[in-house]
Amino acid sequence: MRLQVTKYDVAEYCGLSHMSVTRVLNGSPNVSGTVRERVLSACKKLNYRPNFTARALRLRKHCTVGVLMYGEGHFYGILNIFLQRHLSLRGYNGIFVFWKSQDELDKAFASLVSRNVDGIITVEECGALKREGLPTVISGKKVEDYDYVTFDFKHMMEQSFKYLTNLGHQRIGFIGKFDDERFTSYRNLLGVYRLASEPEWCQDHNLLNGGVEDGIRRIIMRSNRPTAIICYNDNVALGAICAVAEHGLKIPEDISIIGCDNLPESAFYNPRLTTFDLNIEKLAETLVSTLLHRIQHPHSKHSSSVLRPEIVIRKSCGEASD
Repeated sequence: MRLQVTKYDVAEYCGLSHMSVTRVLNGSPNVSGTVRERVLSACKKLNYRPNFTARALRLRKHCTVGVLMYGEGHFYGILNIFLQRHLSLRGYNGIFVFWKSQDELDKAFASLVSRNVDGIITVEECGALKREGLPTVISGKKVEDYDYVTFDFKHMMEQSFKYLTNLGHQRIGFIGKFDDERFTSYRNLLGVYRLASEPEWCQDHNLLNGGVEDGIRRIIMRSNRPTAIICYNDNVALGAICAVAEHGLKIPEDISIIGCDNLPESAFYNPRLTTFDLNIEKLAETLVSTLLHRIQHPHSKHSSSVLRPEIVIRKSCGEASD
């Protein structure tokens, strides 16, 4: 009969102390990135599985984390998989509840509270969060009075403009959310690079009845259309690629397209998509570590983690057509 792998086995495999492994699995911030990676890699290789019952009795907690997540989007599906993996590695169960509207968010939160979760990972804050006082970490946005993990979208937009202008692009459009940091940075960078812009070159896909395709049509039907378009994410970029092709234009010969996410399928778009890698597993790991630290140190100062996306250059961008 095969014996269950313990933290001592993981420590011996890594050549580390038992306490070092424990600190990693408990989400302690006082661990180097190198050590954290060694321990988590060893846990996967050795198939380490925490004893949830013993852990709950020892900590006098339920060892359960609630995850409030959008109900749509491949990005969130991948994030959920990694969240479950890293929660399990650290001895916690995850309860996932999905929502689409604000009403559903409030109900989803109430559902998690009723299950006595020790903390919450969410992509959106709601009024009930503060009232309940549960340890919480916000994903993907900066929110005062909460721990949060987000991305340096300003850096991402700066790299997009640098890359495109080096290819000779002077007319750059945007399709995404106008209430997002990416659009704010886009507007600022137009001034920095002294580039012309027209209202029709920017489309808020949240307000388009016909979706991304309608936004792309409004952009490319103009005689002075932009030669490059920055898209909010890879799904928007895919819609843009399809819409451009339907109108008889070529990518990147006529229009260059940049996405954001680096979803697995983006490498198989036609053409293969130039995008920004958000390192979704790193996001999940940081969210879990941040929340577990908050659970263990409820009165500590709020933390903020900003991850830097890296450009992945493929085939959807080329030199400006004019």
